[in-house]
This record gives sequence, C-alpha cells and structure tokens, in this order.
Amino acid sequence: MVQSYVSAGVLLPGADLKRLEEVHDILLRRMGGVRMGQLRDVALEQADFMFREYRDLIYEMPFQFPSDMLFAMRAVAILSGLATGMDPEFDPWAATIPFAEQLAADELVHDWRGNLDQLLDVGRLLFRLPNRLDRFLTQAERGDVMVQTALAPDHARALRRIERSVDRQMWAIVAAGLVIAGALLRASPENAGLSTALFVGAGLAFLWGLTRR
Repeated sequence: MVQSYVSAGVLLPGADLKRLEEVHDILLRRMGGVRMGQLRDVALEQADFMFREYRDLIYEMPFQFPSDMLFAMRAVAILSGLATGMDPEFDPWAATIPFAEQLAADELVHDWRGNLDQLLDVGRLLFRLPNRLDRFLTQAERGDVMVQTALAPDHARALRRIERSVDRQMWAIVAAGLVIAGALLRASPENAGLSTALFVGAGLAFLWGLTRR
C-alpha cells in the first residue's frame, strides 16, 4: 500500500516509509472486520488515536494529492455511504480478500524478473558480508565507530515540554523557599527589611518561572 502511494506520486522525496508502514499495519489490525454500520464510529475513534500517536507524520510528512486521487477518494466515500444505507452489516474486508489475494498472486507472477534481481542483490550482499563485517569489527576495536541518534519530532517536542515544566517547578520551589524564609524573619522586627526583600524576591522568582519558554 505504501509503495502504491509512491507510484501514484502522493509521497514526496524524504517521506518516512517505515513509519507509514507501521501506521497502516496498526490501522488494518484495528479496523479489520469492522462492519459498514460501525465504520464511521470506529474511524472517528481511530482518527483520534492516530492524531495522538502519529502527530509528527500528520504535520510533517511531505505528501501531495493528485486530482485523480481526490476523485477516487470521493468515489469511495460515496460508495461507502451507499453500502452503509443498503446493508449496515456488510463486511467489506471479507468481500475484498479474494480480490486482494488474486492481485497479489498476479503481481508475484508478473514480477518474476524483479524477484530475480532481488535474489541476485541478496546473493551479492551475502558475498560481501564477511569483508564488511571484518572492517566494521576492526573499526570498532580502534574506537572509530560513531553512532548518531535522534528523537522523533513528536518525542522531541514532548521532551521540551517536560524540560519547561521542570524548569517552572524549580522556580516555584525557589519562590516557596523565599516566602518561607521571609515569613520566619517577619517574626523579628529588626529583620523586617530583609523579610520584605525575600518576599519581593519570591514574587520575582515566581513570575520569572511563569514566563520561561
């Protein structure tokens, strides 16, 4: 399915195909076997799940919709409404499985040359694997191997929110400590000035924590 998006020109260069495969796997497992009468409610529920779990794909995935694709989506929506009105208990998954199996079988037969090329690529990879593994282990022993990691955009934003929350809490604790110290000093008249300064400092620390970004 993801490869069909590429062939149709929906996905632009740089799209994370692995993440899209993961999304489709989850959606098919969650929505498989849903009847037409239940499809609308289940689709809305899954849309909420997708927005929470895969927000980075929704906001940052480079894609475009050709006009033919939009017309096809509109046709599917109309047919879906007609099918729901005629038979709410209709199971579209069971009805489409034979066609999907036939398409997969035809693709396997017609694409034998592509499968042969893939087998040759695997053979070449296995032939070169021992030398590449030896080079990798040699570099690892010398300490020349570098590993770079990066958080997903959604996780990075969540981490920044946590950091800001911890920062605000730290300033709130500082303000609370200054308030307590000022209250203790307020009991002694000779420390009234220092107590007032501590109260002012507490207010400034609290405001500074609220305005931190």
